[in-house]
Amino acid sequence: MTELNTRLEACRKSGRKFLDLSGLNISSPECVQEFPELQWLDCSYTQVKDLTPLSRLTQLQRLDCYSTQVSDLAPLSALTQLQTLDCSSTQVSDLAPLSSLTQLQTLDCRNTQVSDLTPLAGLARLQWLDCSTTQVSDLTPLAGLAKLQVLDCRNTRVSDLMPLAGLTKLQWLDCYSTYVDNLAPLSTLTQLRVLYCYSTKVTDFSPIQHLIDAGLTVYKQ
Repeated sequence: MTELNTRLEACRKSGRKFLDLSGLNISSPECVQEFPELQWLDCSYTQVKDLTPLSRLTQLQRLDCYSTQVSDLAPLSALTQLQTLDCSSTQVSDLAPLSSLTQLQTLDCRNTQVSDLTPLAGLARLQWLDCSTTQVSDLTPLAGLAKLQVLDCRNTRVSDLMPLAGLTKLQWLDCYSTYVDNLAPLSTLTQLRVLYCYSTKVTDFSPIQHLIDAGLTVYKQ
């Protein structure tokens, strides 16, 4: 029995909800069509490029497709139950197909060609976003994401944190190696507990001194 067949059989025996294809020498996830009730699919570290076979997995809640050849997320646009997506270290450049995924809570798109976060503006349930090491420069689309708790935008072209000023549930922010030079927009974020801001243009920490006094840990260098 091949390793793929072994994984498929394990999925059948475990309730057909989770399928682990990670690390397999496969170029297509077409085998998923046998499991329309899948809730979690991991096809990371494969040669998968086309996600079209996933388009009918309407019960899918989590997808891990990091470190693959994937470049187009369009097949995911109808997967409205999706809560967690990791498409990091892929060729993805356009997040537009995610704009209808209103259940999405966690998105990892680091180390991709993504430059525009606008498609995320309506994802009100988003709590965790990693867009580090991308072409992103503008955080404005995140301004209305009131449930956002974790944001990693390190190694990007971001320079202005003002869009985060109203995100009162933000607890963890990494803006290491960006063009940020002003922390004043963070002054009202009383839930903020960890801030990475080394390798930036920040020199004045007085706007957040009261947060530091209240327990905020700041990594400056």
